[in-house]
Amino acid sequence: MIRRRAAELAGSLPPISNVTVAGEESWWTVRSARGCERVRRPAARGAHGPPLLDRSGLGHGRPPSRAGLRWCFLFALVAATRAAEWKLPPLDGELAGDLAALKLPGAPALHWTLTLRSHAENGERKAEFSVDGEGTRLRAEVRVDPAGDGTWRLTEAQFDVARWFAVLAPSFGQGLAGVAAEGSVVLSGEGTIRAGEIQGRAHVEWRDGVLRDASNAWAVEGIALRGDLGRLWPALAGEGPFVLTFREASAAGVIARDGVIEFTTDFNTAVRLLRATCALMEGRVDISPFTLLFAKPEVQGEVLFAGLELGRIATLLPPVLADARGRVSGRLAVRWSAAAGFTAGDGRLQIVPGEAASVRLSVTPGFLTSHVPKRLALLPAWLGLIARAFSPENPAFETLRAIETGEMRLELNSLDVGLQPDGDPAGRTAHVVLTARPAKTDVVESVRFEINVAGPLADVVRMGLEGRVNMHSR
Repeated sequence: MIRRRAAELAGSLPPISNVTVAGEESWWTVRSARGCERVRRPAARGAHGPPLLDRSGLGHGRPPSRAGLRWCFLFALVAATRAAEWKLPPLDGELAGDLAALKLPGAPALHWTLTLRSHAENGERKAEFSVDGEGTRLRAEVRVDPAGDGTWRLTEAQFDVARWFAVLAPSFGQGLAGVAAEGSVVLSGEGTIRAGEIQGRAHVEWRDGVLRDASNAWAVEGIALRGDLGRLWPALAGEGPFVLTFREASAAGVIARDGVIEFTTDFNTAVRLLRATCALMEGRVDISPFTLLFAKPEVQGEVLFAGLELGRIATLLPPVLADARGRVSGRLAVRWSAAAGFTAGDGRLQIVPGEAASVRLSVTPGFLTSHVPKRLALLPAWLGLIARAFSPENPAFETLRAIETGEMRLELNSLDVGLQPDGDPAGRTAHVVLTARPAKTDVVESVRFEINVAGPLADVVRMGLEGRVNMHSR
């Protein structure tokens, strides 16, 4: 009642044209037919000196005008009622309109409806809000008492990822250029409203998701993301880990399946990877935990390989091996930054202990036999015919020839692959040491290959030698 009376008094007073608040003082500029006054709020109890009133343009220290005194009385009256309980008036009706996202080119037009209902028996105020549009459906309701305290509930919210991804992707720069997305995002949640503060939790899901490159160079299918938001206002915050899974991811002929990624985020400073694993090349790959700071978008981690099929790895390398069997395990350091993208660091691969492994070389005449004589010289060459008569064939020559032409398999005793993409002091980016025994002969007990690769490893994988990578064996 007091505030209503204050509003009625305000109707008979000159209008307020400007309000400025600075520190502990509030100033009002009052325009009327008598001129323009600046009125300061009456001093707080205990302050020294009378409140200041002056008339603009007439000099300081002059007595205030009658309009100024009336405004002083009104503002003192309003200030005295600040502690009075505020009541939300009962409202009934419906509002509707259309929303156009001017800052998001291509966004669909959205139609919204707000329905207000009041219940006299319990004083409850209820608001139902809905939004509909292409790829968008949202339903929410709020129930509060006259003081504005109550509950909220997001009853339905579903968004088409393909429609909204096309709208939002340009906001992220070139990082998502040429990327398409599919699926649907579903939200639900509920909570309370107390003293104007919104609390509660919400659940978010991405269902039937797909991410793919427009040129089909890579794709991730069967994506599902789920997680909870424990704080909604004034800033988002996750509650517990988010879990992202995918059915299959493919790129450059490599296929990963059954991926699981768990992470947490506060949506403000960082993302923390807790676990990342997937099936790859008949084995498993795990990524060590790391933290990505939004202010410094770069990370360093380690990829751990367990039980990868050697034959699958061989298909990615130059055609040195015609066939490979067995499993290898190892690790590879990786780095990522927003500026440089992904880069590989040092790594190592070794045969799984106790695992039988074998290889068959591609046909490469002279790969081994060029390093050994076909006949053994037992006598000096100056003996002529006598020396040639006593030069038997090298029993190992035929075995080595069968190995280098792929006719005989090698049973691996050990395999050690060291990767140094930045190069070691000798300029090598990869160092391979392989010891094996021929499968079907007793003449050669074992062979040892030491292969040094000089040049970018990216040129080795899937591209062969092509004169850009030098490979030596001994």
